[in-house]
Amino acid sequence: MAPRSADPSPLPPVVRLCNRGGELFIDAGADDGDVLRLLDGPGGDVERLLGEARPLEALTVLDAAKVDDDVRASLRARALLMEGRIEDARAVLGDRERPGVALGDAAFALAEGELDRAERRVRAVRDADSTSLGAVYLQALVRVARGDMAQGADLLAAVARAQPSHAVARYQLGQILLAQGDAARAGTLYEMAWYLTPAFVSPALALADMFVDSRQYGDALGVLNRICAVAPSSLAPRQLQLRILVEIGEREAAIELGRSLHEQGPDDVDTALLYAEALIDAEQGADAHVLLHALLQRSLDPTQAMRARRLQARVALTEHRVDDALQILRDAVDAASPAAVGEIALELGQVAAAQRHTVELDFALVALVRSADLGSLVSGALLARQHGLSSRARALAERARSLVPGTAAATQLDGFIASL
Repeated sequence: MAPRSADPSPLPPVVRLCNRGGELFIDAGADDGDVLRLLDGPGGDVERLLGEARPLEALTVLDAAKVDDDVRASLRARALLMEGRIEDARAVLGDRERPGVALGDAAFALAEGELDRAERRVRAVRDADSTSLGAVYLQALVRVARGDMAQGADLLAAVARAQPSHAVARYQLGQILLAQGDAARAGTLYEMAWYLTPAFVSPALALADMFVDSRQYGDALGVLNRICAVAPSSLAPRQLQLRILVEIGEREAAIELGRSLHEQGPDDVDTALLYAEALIDAEQGADAHVLLHALLQRSLDPTQAMRARRLQARVALTEHRVDDALQILRDAVDAASPAAVGEIALELGQVAAAQRHTVELDFALVALVRSADLGSLVSGALLARQHGLSSRARALAERARSLVPGTAAATQLDGFIASL
């Protein structure tokens, strides 16, 4: 189902994939030393469910399990953290220094970005019991959080070999491979994780995102329909469905889904922004304007606020209020950080150029020089040259070249500058 790599070279043992009797495994091609194992007794059942991305079931089993109080607190905290319930996990742990809650504390520390504490707590457990699967799994997350992807992958693969049903480890291995540019084999790992736990939303979303990136929208919607059927309360797959419907121009379906999601969760900003975009595409600008105006009265993060302003400008343009659109975009440029200014300044420049508004075009090109986004800088330089603004084109091209010294792109930019 996922896009496949044409590279026939074998995977290293850590992520070699094989099929045995219809079930997918990570090949045990590496020596893991001591055999990793789950906790003894009912605690092991709970730990297995956590690896299978089934935290609610883990909590239910834990309620009836006869386990040590500290083990119960540690496992409960880990399950609550998987559900995103950080404060509940904090309350369950209580005194975090107790030796018996070390793994729960390590998971909590990871969620809070306390890497030194997480590493210390995991090391203490591993020193006492080198076969603890839970400790090795959390150690893998610490290594990944510190940027040591190779060791993190080794440890995750060891966990996956020791617990063949550990869907979470396979999904996280896929994330590492994707970050390293190996989308095909990442997709295989996502498939494995989803196969093991069909209600596990994260690998299904990752697969759908890969299909969207390759413009395979039908396949993406197929994945999303399947995950929505088994996890109907999850918002993220339905938001991605809405984004795809907007992108492929399915206006009626997009508005219907957007309205439904917005009514169910009126406080969700990302849903509201997608719904507003669907309304604009369907030429229902007045409704979109009301929605966006209400959003901008709230406390939004900078990225959300920028999206809302850009959509406001689109509404103004569809209503032929050109000056309003330019002013909205100009205000957005003024408010943008260096990391965000490129895209919005380029949009202002393109709108200004289309409307033959030379003052706003010049303002946009000057602002664009602050950007560190290569694509926006190059597009801005081309726009400036197209409109006879050679000095602005040169400044943008030189800024772009400074980002990629000694590369083929720098050589191309040198040629562009010489042509001005």
